[in-house]
Amino acid sequence: GSDGIGAEPGFKLTRKNLPADATFISLFETSQTIAVLVEYAREAMKAIPGGFGPIGEVKPVKGEPVLA
Repeated sequence: GSDGIGAEPGFKLTRKNLPADATFISLFETSQTIAVLVEYAREAMKAIPGGFGPIGEVKPVKGEPVLA
């Protein structure tokens, strides 16, 4: 879109909780990070002799962004 990151609810919430003079912030999309790590673990386990049980799919989290 043309609004940029300033229109994103998660960014607004995070920015609201920062000092007014903050010059750098870093945001992480936790659900996407977890999905990537689970996929990596799933592929890595295929290389282990004898293997492990299957790893299920990561379900998307529903709800408003939160600041943790």
